[in-house]
Amino acid sequence: MNVALYILVAGLVLLFSHLFDEISQKLKVPSVLLLLLSGIIIRQTGDYIGFVLPFVNKVLPIIGTVALVLIVLEGSLELRIAKEKKKLVFSTFFAALIGVIGCSILLAFYLQYYATVSFHKAIVNVIPFCVISSAVAISSAKQLPKKDREFVVYESSLSDIIGVLWFNFFIIYAVPSWSNVLNYGIIFILSIIAAILFSGILIFYLNRIKQKVKFLPIFGFLLILYGLGKWMHLSPLLLIMIFGLVLGNFERLLFSKITPYFNVENLNNSIKHFELISSESVFFMRTIFFILFGYSIELNTLFLRENLLIGSVIFGVIIFTRLIFIYFLSKENWKTILFYGPRGLITVLLFLSIPENQRILEINEGSVMFVVVFSILFLLFDTKKSSNNT
Repeated sequence: MNVALYILVAGLVLLFSHLFDEISQKLKVPSVLLLLLSGIIIRQTGDYIGFVLPFVNKVLPIIGTVALVLIVLEGSLELRIAKEKKKLVFSTFFAALIGVIGCSILLAFYLQYYATVSFHKAIVNVIPFCVISSAVAISSAKQLPKKDREFVVYESSLSDIIGVLWFNFFIIYAVPSWSNVLNYGIIFILSIIAAILFSGILIFYLNRIKQKVKFLPIFGFLLILYGLGKWMHLSPLLLIMIFGLVLGNFERLLFSKITPYFNVENLNNSIKHFELISSESVFFMRTIFFILFGYSIELNTLFLRENLLIGSVIFGVIIFTRLIFIYFLSKENWKTILFYGPRGLITVLLFLSIPENQRILEINEGSVMFVVVFSILFLLFDTKKSSNNT
């Protein structure tokens, strides 16, 4: 009976997720909010009738990791390498870099004083709050003009990667030093080389095989690349992003002398079909993650005095730092871009990845939920404004 009920709930969730996507576009409300609300309602209803979803806290990080990999892949497949994009890449890179590093250093100094902990422990706990959720930002920016949408896609994707690199550095090295920075730099370069090599091998392989089904090999290479990155302590998200960039731009990257040896048209068709499957997979995994995330929320922890205080300070610092650097890096459209720095999937995943011996009481599930929910609600200020202008 329980198994049948779980299957029934899963089917209803998938059907309603598509409905929510339609509703969110009409109401100009981020679909993530509706998914979170659905999870909260399922939890409250389940508590009332005695229905409990088992292993949510164990399953959530796994689903979140898969969703994040697919989201970064989807975003990188859509990015195009071209000379006219130089200014955009430059500005979004610095926006992501300052947003993650600048914000985390400011918050670390505050937490060091507030919680009386070491700077290292403080920065490990605040980095998750400083990373933009590409899962939320990209899906919420669909209604924006092309120029603004591209800025959001580039910035949020780069923020995920920079955030994970920055977080892993402090997890790996308890005492940062120049030698550690050099070692980490070598890991970074090896990640880029490995991703380019694997992408080249995949393109060559796709060009050689005759079978109609070419998507499984791509997913297989994707899993190998991620697993290899984890095993060799490289940056899996950086590997995935470069993998997606090479696949999405292979025609531009092929040298003219070797182009005749490739069936460019067939390769383009295979990659376009893969993009569609990837997009559906992202939608599915994102839906499941945010519903389970909403289900896992303990509503009473959101309104604890300590969580309200520290959550408000963190949210205030995020908006303040974002306002300053977005104004200077994107003066033409800063009033729109400002709102598209939500926290979400990546914030939760990094928080769950903090080792037990590095955690502090002041940063807990309640404060994380507070910042995530209010940063997504902050998006409404622009979406409502946009709907009024149209």
